[in-house]
Amino acid sequence: MGVLKTTIKNEGMTGLFKGVSSPIIGQAPISGSAFMANEYADRYLQKYNMTHNQKNFLSGCFAGAMTTIFTTPVEFMKIQKQLFKGDNLSYYSILKDKGPLGVFKGFSATVIRDVPGWCAYFFAYEYLKTSFNKFFTGKFTDKKTTFLSQALAGGFAGQISWLVSYPADIVKSYIQFRPENTSVIMTTRLLYQQNGIQYFFKGVNPCLVRAFPINSIVFVAYEYFHNLLNAGYISSD
Repeated sequence: MGVLKTTIKNEGMTGLFKGVSSPIIGQAPISGSAFMANEYADRYLQKYNMTHNQKNFLSGCFAGAMTTIFTTPVEFMKIQKQLFKGDNLSYYSILKDKGPLGVFKGFSATVIRDVPGWCAYFFAYEYLKTSFNKFFTGKFTDKKTTFLSQALAGGFAGQISWLVSYPADIVKSYIQFRPENTSVIMTTRLLYQQNGIQYFFKGVNPCLVRAFPINSIVFVAYEYFHNLLNAGYISSD
């Protein structure tokens, strides 16, 4: 609440939306690549003698690895826009100044964050979806689940994902924020020495509050269109 009041006082309501165009533009390919990669890996692993949980785990890891290609430059540019608020930077000027490889600063930290984060995201959703469905209907299945099961599982999966990946997100943001280049290990050690272990969960509460409704909507929408595709109402070509 203190940050909210200070931001509005100093920058007005528009200050709450600094850097918003970057995630708006980038969120579609990030989420799209994650769900596509997870679906692809899940179908590919069907031919192997593996449990349902093992397939979900590996599919989620693969999805997380694929998203880093989009996530790293999008979040780097967002942080640069938020950092230099008075300079009216364009995304083109950031790309021109940093270079194509420069916008991938923090890539290693992003991988460390996204692979376990997306893995936890999809794994938790599938597990919770079938568990909630059994609770509400008495049927333990992942083929046909209720709206409420999907919404609750999606919300909690989003929160679990952030709890798993949040410390790495702090490290990634610090690396992308600083002008000098630092490694993940050095940055983690520095932040721990200066601030203690609690620093790696600073700001996690509003993140968890936001995560629940957003990811409830994401998975309900995903299941809806996924069912339309399977039913043939939308061409999959």
